[in-house]
Amino acid sequence: MKGSGRANPVVVVHGGAWAIPEKLWKRSIAGVKAAAIQGYQVLENGGSVVDAVEAGLVSLEDCPVFDAGTGSVLTYDGQVEMDAIVMEGDTMKAGAVGAVKNLRNPVKLARLVMERTPHVLLVGEGANKFGEEHNIHQVDPDELVTEYAKEELEKYKKYSKTVFSLFNKKEQQQYVSSLSDLQSCQEADTSYLKATGLHQERPWFDAARREFSPSFLHEGTERGWVTDLMKWPCCGCALSCNTASDPGQWTRCRDDSVIQELPSFHKGHETVGCAAVDVNGKVACGTSTGGITGKMPGRVGDTPCVGAGAYADGHVGAVSTTGHGEAIMKACLAMQVISHMEIGTSPEESIKKSLNRMEERIKGFGGAIAVSYTGQVAALFSTDRMPWAYVKDGELHYGIHPGEHHVEPYVT
Repeated sequence: MKGSGRANPVVVVHGGAWAIPEKLWKRSIAGVKAAAIQGYQVLENGGSVVDAVEAGLVSLEDCPVFDAGTGSVLTYDGQVEMDAIVMEGDTMKAGAVGAVKNLRNPVKLARLVMERTPHVLLVGEGANKFGEEHNIHQVDPDELVTEYAKEELEKYKKYSKTVFSLFNKKEQQQYVSSLSDLQSCQEADTSYLKATGLHQERPWFDAARREFSPSFLHEGTERGWVTDLMKWPCCGCALSCNTASDPGQWTRCRDDSVIQELPSFHKGHETVGCAAVDVNGKVACGTSTGGITGKMPGRVGDTPCVGAGAYADGHVGAVSTTGHGEAIMKACLAMQVISHMEIGTSPEESIKKSLNRMEERIKGFGGAIAVSYTGQVAALFSTDRMPWAYVKDGELHYGIHPGEHHVEPYVT
C-alpha cells in the first residue's frame, strides 16, 4: 500500500523490443535519450506526470526511426493504422485509441479519450471523428509513411509466401528444391537438400527467437512452423547453414540472395512507450504503435488494451510493454508486472518473471519498462534488443543490447 513521502522523479522510455539492425542502433539510442530528456524536463518545469508521459511519447512518435506516428509500418493494403494508450495511476483513468489514421501523434488523442469522454477505448472512424471534434489536426497520410515502411511492406508481400513455405512441412521439399543457390552454402550437401524437417531435434528455438520478431515467432509456434524449425539440421530458414550443435556458431549464407534479403519485418519493428513518476509519487504511463508490417486492416494489438500494453496503479507503479501484441494480450503482461510489484518484488525482477511466464506459457517475447511510486525503475527484454533510456537523480541512463547500461550526466 502506498505510503506518504516524496519519490525520486523518473521518466523512462523504450523504443520497441525487436532485432534492431545495426544501421538503426545509433538513431534508436539517440531517439530514446531525447525522449527521456523531453519528458523529464516537463516534470522539472512543473508539469504533471501525464504531461511528462505525453511529451516523451510525442518525441518518440515524431522520430521516424520508431514504429509510431511518423515511421509507422503499413497494413497489407498500404495504410497507416495506429494504436495508443495513456493511463494515470492515482485515479486509474485511462484513454486509448485503435486503428486510427492520419494522425501525427495518436497519444494526444488517447489522452483526450481519457479526459473528455466516459469511455476508455475508441477505434477507427469513430476515434478519428472524435479527434476532429476536438481539434486534433489530421495530416496527409503520406506524411506518416517513410521509405523504410514502403520497402518493408514490399518485401513482406514478396517473401511472406516464401517464408510460409519454409515452415510448412508439406511445402518444404518443394521450396528447398527451388533454391538452387542453397547449394553454395557450406552444409548444403545431399542429406541437407533431402531434409524435410525430420532431422534430429536440436535446441534451435532460443537462437531462432533472436533472429525473428516476437510476432513472427509466436505465429510460427501456433501454426507449427517452430516445431518444424527445431527439427531442421540448420536454422530452418537457411539464414545459416552451419550444422554445428552450438547455434552461436551459425554462419550466414554467403550466396543466397533470396535469404539475405529476407526483410526485417520478421525481426519486428515494435511499439514505443513511456512511464513516469513525479516527486510526489504520482505515476502514469503510455504506449504507442503503428503495429506490424502487413497486418490485416483493422487489426488492433495489445497497445491500447489496459493491462496488456500499459498499466498504472498509484499504489504500485506504472508499466509500458512491447513485443508481439497477440501474446501480450493473452499474458496481460503489464498487469502481470504490476501484480508482482504489488507484493514487493522489484520492478526489474517483476518484468523478468512476467516475460519468463509469457515465454513459457505462450511462446511470446517482448520487453517492458516500469517505475514504482517510490522511484524505482527498470527496463528489460527477452528479444534481441530494445532501446531504452531514463533520467533519474541528475543522470541519463540508456542501452540497447542485453546487459548494456550506460550512464552520463543529465544536461538540460
